[in-house]
Amino acid sequence: LAAVVPGLACLIGASLAVYGMIRRMTGSKEVALLGALVLGLNPNVLYLSLIPMSEATFLLFLSITAYCLMRWMDQPGSLRWLGLSSAALCCATLSRYETWPLPGALVVIAIYVVAAGGIPGDWRKRAAVLLISFASFLGIAVWLWWNWTEYHNPLQFAKAIYNIGPIESRESLAGHPVAVLALYGKTVLFMFGPVLLGLASAGVGRRLHDMRRALLYVFLLLPPVFTLVALEQGFAQMD
Repeated sequence: LAAVVPGLACLIGASLAVYGMIRRMTGSKEVALLGALVLGLNPNVLYLSLIPMSEATFLLFLSITAYCLMRWMDQPGSLRWLGLSSAALCCATLSRYETWPLPGALVVIAIYVVAAGGIPGDWRKRAAVLLISFASFLGIAVWLWWNWTEYHNPLQFAKAIYNIGPIESRESLAGHPVAVLALYGKTVLFMFGPVLLGLASAGVGRRLHDMRRALLYVFLLLPPVFTLVALEQGFAQMD
């Protein structure tokens, strides 16, 4: 129960966030419900939510971050959504390392919105936007501080990551980008299937002309790119 209860709660929360995103993108409750069910009832995702690992919290906080970021980009004058996105991102960075590139991406998006004149009001509100976006780094800062107080080395976790797992698994991927892409692609294909991936790709392609949606897609693409780089560099393993 220690894993099942919070894991299922996180999966339900992530599915609700996905529902909200799809509904705002498509304007259809039916399509949004279908998307939420595809995530929440996926056997692979459901399994990851039932075991005592960090995938469930990662999925929850990343989904909330993306939903709140989308709401803010639709309403740049509402700093509440940016604040919620930044707070959720702090929690996401404390959940899994794949989200560590995202605070920087959030800052870049905030700078773009400010430079494009999308923030109504005076300079104080624009400064608040930048401060809130930079606050998303607090989760990483806390983790570095904790490693420094415990091990006298803020980057101690990087060495620990490199030393875990079977060495054969890392060596078969480290320095072999083609093998990394093949294994990762096969994993994604097995998890979601070719039909769903094809439909998702078509839906994304139809909205790339919208800069706000394109920024959101790039934002969500960074965690898997980070994973691919980590696998290629030997800092992670995947069997």
